[in-house]
Amino acid sequence: NYAAKMHVDGNNHGPSRIIALGEFTGGELWVYDENGTHWLEVPDKMRGWPNLKPGTKVRGTLHDIKNTWFGFDGTVPHAVMPYEGTR
Repeated sequence: NYAAKMHVDGNNHGPSRIIALGEFTGGELWVYDENGTHWLEVPDKMRGWPNLKPGTKVRGTLHDIKNTWFGFDGTVPHAVMPYEGTR
């Protein structure tokens, strides 16, 4: 039951897998993507991403991870979108 703000994973080298389980709506995984269609504000400095300045908005792509495994690079900025329910 946690919607992580935009961050990069500090304890892995990139390849990550995620799934969200439970009764909820929303909660998509947002992953930074210069060609994405969903904008988010950068909350803090991103390790390894000096070009992403806090307070600026950047593009990303939303991925539905409800009951579905999804692979992504955890060293790329990502976040969990707000949701309602339990996950």
